[in-house]
Amino acid sequence: MMLYKAVVEMQAEASSRISMCLPAIMSAARERDDGG
Repeated sequence: MMLYKAVVEMQAEASSRISMCLPAIMSAARERDDGG
């Protein structure tokens, strides 16, 4: 059960980190699409 809790905490940390980085990723992807 502790292992499951650790996995859930890791996923929560990863998702929060992704949501923090997401605007930068989206803007970079948009710039690349506009650049051709």
